[in-house]
Amino acid sequence: MMSKIVEVAYLVHEMKMIYLDKMNLPERERDNNTKLHDIQMNNLKKDIVDSIIRHFPRSFNNLLEFHDWDTMIKWINKELKINKEAK
Repeated sequence: MMSKIVEVAYLVHEMKMIYLDKMNLPERERDNNTKLHDIQMNNLKKDIVDSIIRHFPRSFNNLLEFHDWDTMIKWINKELKINKEAK
């Protein structure tokens, strides 16, 4: 679900950039929008990871093998692969 939210946010950003292209805004304005989007996405990803870590039961914290978005996605993919192979 988390990755879908981020995926949708990137899709909305691409749609926004297409709209801005049609408005013939200066390159600086486009760059500012891209930088703002990047900052917002990084904050969103950090908030998601922090929330998961904060709400994960303390007695099982040793099971969490991630501390940021990229390592979390790798961990999730690894766990999904393990579960798929176990079936």
